[in-house]
Amino acid sequence: NDFEATLAVADVTADRTITIPDKTGQVQMASAISVITAGATPTLTVGLSNLYSDTPTDDQNQTITFSGAGTAGDMITILFIATGTLDEVITFQTTLVNSVGTLTLSATAADRYTVTFMSDGTVWNEIARTAVQT
Repeated sequence: NDFEATLAVADVTADRTITIPDKTGQVQMASAISVITAGATPTLTVGLSNLYSDTPTDDQNQTITFSGAGTAGDMITILFIATGTLDEVITFQTTLVNSVGTLTLSATAADRYTVTFMSDGTVWNEIARTAVQT
């Protein structure tokens, strides 16, 4: 047909090994980070390996929801950056999310936190959370 897919490999500077497993699945692609509007009540779009950033300022507490349960193995990571002088409390939707609880961003500007969720096909399970990074 009129359409092609091209796979390109960069000219490497040392020996590299990339292993493609003997299984069916999707290839994870890098993409731009999606920005969450601070102070909004966002619904994150479900898809393969989504990355979001959120920069709430001065008591912009939020509840974050998900657009669906996702497919088993899908991941969503959210990077939070504190930008104000008051604490922010982030709550994750309870109907589609198993979380360790709310996330309180400190009142120290530029502190960073990440939370990662993985879908089991029914709900999003929190699988990682960093302590504050300065």
